Amino acid sequence: MRSRTSSATTLKSIAKKANVSVATVSRVINNSDHVGPNARRSVEKVMKDLNYDRKRAVRRNGVHGRRIGLLVADITDPFYPPLLKGVSHAAMSNNADLVFCDLARDPKIETYWAESLRASRIDGIIQAPAGERLNPLTVKMIAEGFPLVLLLDHAIEDQNICVVTTDREVGVYHATKYLLDLGHRDILFVAGPPHLNTSVARGRGYRSALSNAGITPAPEKMVFCDGSYEGAYSLLLEVKEKLQFSAVIAQTDMMAAGIWKALTDKGVRVPDDVSLIGYDDTMISRVLSLTTVAQPTYEIGKNALALVLDIINGRREPPQRVVLRDSLIIRNSCKKL
Repeated sequence: MRSRTSSATTLKSIAKKANVSVATVSRVINNSDHVGPNARRSVEKVMKDLNYDRKRAVRRNGVHGRRIGLLVADITDPFYPPLLKGVSHAAMSNNADLVFCDLARDPKIETYWAESLRASRIDGIIQAPAGERLNPLTVKMIAEGFPLVLLLDHAIEDQNICVVTTDREVGVYHATKYLLDLGHRDILFVAGPPHLNTSVARGRGYRSALSNAGITPAPEKMVFCDGSYEGAYSLLLEVKEKLQFSAVIAQTDMMAAGIWKALTDKGVRVPDDVSLIGYDDTMISRVLSLTTVAQPTYEIGKNALALVLDIINGRREPPQRVVLRDSLIIRNSCKKL
């Protein structure tokens, strides 16, 4: 068995022959993305020439066998599959193992799985919280310095947290501006529960875009439901009798689908009579050809896995906040006035 000194000497030898730093050699061994193609080719050639056992080095350096818990709020939510794919692919590239748990949006289930993972040989956790408020056990784990990365910014701002999220305010801002550019002035925003951070942030983007266009946001044009398909459907049936609007922005694609169904049942055509925009770019938006705001869910997953491994291996320290940009995907559910 090689000693730690001989291991270090080997890395230095590879670095010297490849004319790169020892850190670059380590990144190549661990399949890091942060290596230029020329440096990677040079290091890999030297390792091949020296018959260097890369897999053994990965195991010795503590990357192989890292066990990461992945706690997802609700696997039936169409937002999560591409995110899980991003985590899974990144885990495979980094020789890490995943333990998946579905929380079913139930804080009790969340506590059960978090306790179970902590009691097992788990190195870190990626967690999409079950509710808007952080579970007390999650707060405790953060305070104790356990390697934990939260998804989608459910967390309290002053926590010593690591989070991967997107700028939700900017996404709705661009959706609203797009409708304004098409000539719409009576725009309805259908949000989820009003106490949720997501509803608040996206509501700010909606109001900001209207204000910048010289339009005073009407409080009655921002309405709330429970965030489900059924809730959005029922709400639209109700407000359609009370409010005039030429366009609707929904907080999620699922809600947009419920709104589309409600409009259709009322004899209103999308987009001929009412334009409609969703959020998330899930499969349902592609089926409906729904204009939507796409969150980079695959990239969220990849970044979350990279971040938790960096924390475990001491390359980064909490707090860390990775913010990715959303983008407007234009399809066929909006019409120019």
